[in-house]
Amino acid sequence: MQAKVDPSDLVQQTLLEAYRGLDGFQGQTEGEWLAWLKQILKHNATDYIRSYKGTAKRRIQREVPMEARRHGSSLFRIDPSDPGD
Repeated sequence: MQAKVDPSDLVQQTLLEAYRGLDGFQGQTEGEWLAWLKQILKHNATDYIRSYKGTAKRRIQREVPMEARRHGSSLFRIDPSDPGD
């Protein structure tokens, strides 16, 4: 997930949702506040993971490490005589 989602985006989304839902917070202590924020963060992280896994274009199996590109991997060699069926 780290390479696909910027952690700052996740934090920003969490704080935005916390701000919007502040009226619904019923805690009294700092610990309850942090637990509430963690719950929102977990929910958002789960949503990011779920949306990432469900997208065909983002499937990890389709990705090729940058090293493979640099070292002339056969995955990136183009044969000019290949009609490209």
